[in-house]
Amino acid sequence: VTAGALAVTGASILKLGVTAGSLNVTGESTLNGAVTAGALAVTGATLIGGDLTVTGQSIMNGAVTAGALAVTGASILRLGVTAGSLNVTGESTLNGAVTAGALAVTGATLLRLGVTAGSLNVTGDSTLNGNITAGALNVTGQSLLQLGVTAGSLNVTGNSTLQGFNTAGALNVTGQSILQLGLTGGSLNITGNSTLQGFNTAGALNVTGQSILQLGMTGGSLNITGNSTLNGSVTAGSLAVTGGSIFNSVTAGTMMVNGRDITPSLGDIIKEQSFNAANNVTSGSAITGFSFDNGTVRAFDAVVSIAITTSDNGDDRFAYYNLKGIQKGNNWVLNSSYVGDNTGITFSINNSGQILYTSTNITNFAANLVKFKALTTSV
Repeated sequence: VTAGALAVTGASILKLGVTAGSLNVTGESTLNGAVTAGALAVTGATLIGGDLTVTGQSIMNGAVTAGALAVTGASILRLGVTAGSLNVTGESTLNGAVTAGALAVTGATLLRLGVTAGSLNVTGDSTLNGNITAGALNVTGQSLLQLGVTAGSLNVTGNSTLQGFNTAGALNVTGQSILQLGLTGGSLNITGNSTLQGFNTAGALNVTGQSILQLGMTGGSLNITGNSTLNGSVTAGSLAVTGGSIFNSVTAGTMMVNGRDITPSLGDIIKEQSFNAANNVTSGSAITGFSFDNGTVRAFDAVVSIAITTSDNGDDRFAYYNLKGIQKGNNWVLNSSYVGDNTGITFSINNSGQILYTSTNITNFAANLVKFKALTTSV
């Protein structure tokens, strides 16, 4: 059929080729073959066996390629979609790979598998599954980001859950959030109630709300102003905590309390140490961990407790010793005093600053538990 204008108003079947300046079909119709027209308007239920352009609510299965693809109604796009720009303003489901210069989604949306765009803006409730790569990623609604997220900057302002590895130049989270596994950013700012699990690395980390930081935390500076619990290792150039806090493991260069520097001397034995001494030791034997470095320590004041038990409990012995030592040139001088039982233990020190002991033979000996700690002054 070839015509300047072709208008079909009733139920019709057009087979083979149709060529017209304009083609208007207002009734139920079936078109088989190629359809070429300056303008094609279809207002009734229609079956077209060939190329098709649709501007209303649609279901499209298969690959769609266009310079620009605009979908304004509720739509389902399956498999691949490739366009110079892709704008979706209604509720939509995108399955498969989506590649666009710019991707803007303003309605409730489900994006599965890979999304690659110069910029990705999501303003409605959304779920993103798979790898997401964008120059900038802005999420303002409640969102779930799973697996990898890579962006120049990542801004999340709604309640969100980020799972997997997230890499961004700057990461700002202002709503209640859960960040699981790895988090890497130039700066990390969290102002809402948050839980961070896994390893977090940032140039600067600021936490102003109640927070739980688990496992490793590394930052140039770490500032915590709310009630916080830190589990695992914390390493920072400077650590400032102004709220009630619990630290299970902290590594720091200095420690300040109420304006006082309470940093231990380098040679101090602050944490109580334990050692199992033997019975009937006739020559000086080293007590593991009980030594003072010649290049670090000038003098020390140590306390030692001795608890000797026997198998029949008939000759148990207990004593508390005070050991004082001073390094004079290349030699150490040791003074020992005690209160309690005569344990038969004698202490000495060698020229390397190692504490030694000897012990007498005790019948029915079972154990000799030695516990000690020490304060020092430096050379």
